[in-house]
Amino acid sequence: MTRISTAAIAAAAMLAGFAHPAAAQALPRFCNGQVLATNAFYSNVLSNGRTAEVEYHGQFQNQDYQGGRSITATMSIAVARFGNWEITRPLARFTLAPNQQNDVVLMVLRTQNAAGQGAPTPAQVGAQIRFTCAFAAPGSR
Repeated sequence: MTRISTAAIAAAAMLAGFAHPAAAQALPRFCNGQVLATNAFYSNVLSNGRTAEVEYHGQFQNQDYQGGRSITATMSIAVARFGNWEITRPLARFTLAPNQQNDVVLMVLRTQNAAGQGAPTPAQVGAQIRFTCAFAAPGSR
């Protein structure tokens, strides 16, 4: 890794472009403008009849078109819980090659509510997420 920078992501900046997958609007950028969080940010409710898990997804793209650097983004979360919702699987990190786009599960929350009602909104979750980004020069490992 050649350079490391930290990008604190506030909910408003992160989620402005995530209102709906089909929405056409300005999209927030992270990691010094090199990673693009697309306008796809959503959650899925998975229920087993007694408890529910909610997956929070985001789509990220490495837009370092000219530099050809890969980017490793490490996510951290400012809280351990969201009310009665327990964070069961926070994402540690993801790497994107130059020009690569990927749908990433950012975290999974679990509760005893089988229907998943009352889950935090993407804005509430996004307000607690931060990324630290490392850029690898072309040809480095």
